[in-house]
Amino acid sequence: MKNGKKTSGRFGVISNDKEVILRFLSGMRDGLKIGRIKIDVQIPRDFSINEQNIKDRVAKEIGIPSDNVIVYKGSPWRRKIGYAVYTNDTNLQRYIYQEIYLKMFELIEMGKIDVSALLQGICDAEGYVDKANKVIRITSKDLYLIKIIEKCIEMLHLKYKKRIEKDKIRILITSITDFKEKVGFFIKRKQKDLEEMIAGNFLRDKDTSYLEKFKILLLKGTTAKEISKKLGIAHSTVKLVLRNLTSAGLVKRKRDKNNRCYFYYL
Repeated sequence: MKNGKKTSGRFGVISNDKEVILRFLSGMRDGLKIGRIKIDVQIPRDFSINEQNIKDRVAKEIGIPSDNVIVYKGSPWRRKIGYAVYTNDTNLQRYIYQEIYLKMFELIEMGKIDVSALLQGICDAEGYVDKANKVIRITSKDLYLIKIIEKCIEMLHLKYKKRIEKDKIRILITSITDFKEKVGFFIKRKQKDLEEMIAGNFLRDKDTSYLEKFKILLLKGTTAKEISKKLGIAHSTVKLVLRNLTSAGLVKRKRDKNNRCYFYYL
């Protein structure tokens, strides 16, 4: 959940998947009876569509005034439209923290909540299929939510790691096959990513962008070291991208004559 600082009163979710946004929006309107809802729309930097047209279209699709929609350019790596739906309501945020989270934790311990369904819902919104590290990654600043996630994971006997960073906490679920069987994703895009990762296909969206940069060298055949040197990209990054491209069958590889390193080609 995107809570920001506790004093901000901002309450909502962030997702690239419009399906997640619509589901949460429905809960805000029908369940919590929230009237003033805002949406941020983050678009790729090279998007040619007029920003005002996007703003008007989203307002019409979601059913909110266009003045409540903000459109802005995202990071250089953004390839899809991203959404953040939220409301600024300090009283609601305080209620969520003091009542809903604490009550939910109590019900989990009493066995009155389907922890598989609960964890799936959280992962649909906040979970990421991290193909580079072969884990399901959940990141949040919300200590209440982290406690609920950990409780669900432990009750489902899933293996995980916890990393505490400056202003956020990462939960890394390492038993990905068990996660698929016991929890899984409702969102089809994430289902596909999880199935690919389990099958050994680690391709990410950014890897295809790198492929375009590597192509001129790959056409002749090259090594990771040569790509790194000629394109000025970190060797570790090149090796990871080549691994992912190879796993998806987009690049082929073989050992060189002296069996010292891999030779990559198209």
